[in-house]
Amino acid sequence: MAERTLPHRPALDGVRALAVLAVLLYHGDVPWTQGGFLGVDLFFVLSGFLITSLLLREHEVTGRLDLGRFWARRARRLLPALGVLLVVVMWVLPLAGVVWGQRVRGDAIATLVYVSNWRFILTGQSYVDQYAGPSPLLHTWSLAIEEQWYLVFPLIALFVLSRPLGRRYLPWILGLGVAGSALLTMVLQAHGASLTRLYYGTDTRLQAILVGALAASLIGHRVWDHEPGGHRGAWYRSVSLPGFAVLVPLLVLARPESAWLYQGGLLLVATASVLVVVGVAAEPDASGPTRWLGWRPLVLLGTISYGVYLWHWPVYVVLDAQRTGLSAAPLLVLRILVTLAAATGSYLLVERPVRRGSLPQLGPMPAEALLDISAAVVILAVLVPLPGKAVPSSDSIDALAKVAASLPSTAPQAAPPSPKGTAIRSVVLVGDSQALSLYAGIKDDPSSTLTVRLVTRLGCGVVPYVSVVGGQPVSPQEPLCDDWAKARGSEIANAAGDLGVLFAGSWEQYDRWVDGRAVPYTDPEWMTLTVADYRTVLAEILHSMPHAAVVLDHCHDVPNVDIPASTLFQWGRYPPVVNDPGRIAATNRAVETAASYFPAVTVVDVGSLLCAHGYQASVDGVQLRTDGLHWTTEGARLVWRWMEPKLVAGAGVP
Repeated sequence: MAERTLPHRPALDGVRALAVLAVLLYHGDVPWTQGGFLGVDLFFVLSGFLITSLLLREHEVTGRLDLGRFWARRARRLLPALGVLLVVVMWVLPLAGVVWGQRVRGDAIATLVYVSNWRFILTGQSYVDQYAGPSPLLHTWSLAIEEQWYLVFPLIALFVLSRPLGRRYLPWILGLGVAGSALLTMVLQAHGASLTRLYYGTDTRLQAILVGALAASLIGHRVWDHEPGGHRGAWYRSVSLPGFAVLVPLLVLARPESAWLYQGGLLLVATASVLVVVGVAAEPDASGPTRWLGWRPLVLLGTISYGVYLWHWPVYVVLDAQRTGLSAAPLLVLRILVTLAAATGSYLLVERPVRRGSLPQLGPMPAEALLDISAAVVILAVLVPLPGKAVPSSDSIDALAKVAASLPSTAPQAAPPSPKGTAIRSVVLVGDSQALSLYAGIKDDPSSTLTVRLVTRLGCGVVPYVSVVGGQPVSPQEPLCDDWAKARGSEIANAAGDLGVLFAGSWEQYDRWVDGRAVPYTDPEWMTLTVADYRTVLAEILHSMPHAAVVLDHCHDVPNVDIPASTLFQWGRYPPVVNDPGRIAATNRAVETAASYFPAVTVVDVGSLLCAHGYQASVDGVQLRTDGLHWTTEGARLVWRWMEPKLVAGAGVP
């Protein structure tokens, strides 16, 4: 009887390695891999091609499909390693002091039942919810889509193949699926669907898996069964070259927010990927790209690629600049090494033994009982997460949300400010969430000699406008941002301090949408508009207070996340804008120009403390940031102790 399995192609492990390397570098914020998120699409195409080939081979050999056997193989392949990951994320790391946001429990439940992509679509709009940072399980959206495919497609294949001429009709059905998914994506995009919906949706991203499945249904038997080195093999080998020619530039240049991706671009990526997969599968020993992908280190990396993908994102989230004191290349190297170690351990100790049925016997306990106990532990870890041991502080998400909620939009009139020329007794901070996190850290600091008040809106810039991301307008997510400019002046007046301090923030670093067009930050019109907005805020401050000051914007190091730009914008942390030194410099020029219109406005450059040698995770042993942008409690107090005397001295009073 012919084998119902497929011949092993080591170079396909090299394809897996290429895909996971692209993702590792993309999440490591390597500039020349800004399209590395498309490595997931390469995985999708390869999965669709292999799974469909396996099902068709089984039907050809046995005349039937054993779905129970198929699903059991998939479960042995995927669930054990995922279970270990969930236990580590929900129990082990909290015991080590890592504290997750409240939403992570729901993320874990959704991950366990493979619907996390839809959970992220439904919950990805809450600024306050996401302020604590990206979920350690955010990357499981792609695993959810694949598992949904594994569950549904075999049922469709069984139904179609059991019909007369079903083998002939299957490519037509898959082709309609490809066209339907691509067309739905275009329609949703044209009707204003969020990029989060387009990026995470099973129906929109399924086109990549379906392209792989379509190729397998059309030519899979020829790819796997031909004699390598023959004329047909030469033809298949040739198709990988144009595939690489299209795919590699896209891995360098594409971005998740690129509109063209959802106007047929994802289908282009899938087509290029399937050419690579077909060429590699057909000619395992060929020269050129296929031989390179058969390089032993790449094959080994591809062998553990599932574990690498599974572990890399939690590792990246935990090993950030704040915890390690590293940045750039050294941090990326550390993250990759730890990821490889975790993935290797997962493969050797969990994945391979379970797949081979070689679990150890623990005395009289059979392996099946061990698996049942392990499953119970995973479910318990997901349903009963441990709280973590970190000491609660004012920079936690709950504390910051409470601080923001405690700031009434129309505060009662405070004590009148001191006359101009007398001592500064009270300071009013006017800014965004960076000012909020500073205030949260210093409001109860006994070392401060001043009374500190705050005027802000959590999730809004101090001068809100319609921002541009990827050439497209993105409106502020929170409705309260719409009236912030109107309410700001009265709130500043009600705060009634002696010194008002305007914080230039990352929200002002974005390009602007003006009269139906994008105005980039390099355009003089952008500068004119931003200067005018900052002048308005300073005028509001000086209308109510005798003194004003400006704190300049400074360096940030917000981590990259594999989600669309619009969602990152809603979180206030879109790395290409927030971390851009050119935009920070432009924002500072705008606020300094605005300050020059008023006599004796103090300008404080906190970058001289924090950014003299590039971004610093800590100063004098004090961790400064929670996420590369917002302050820790001790970081806020350190910065304030440095800033406070400069603000007072700049006001020209004792």
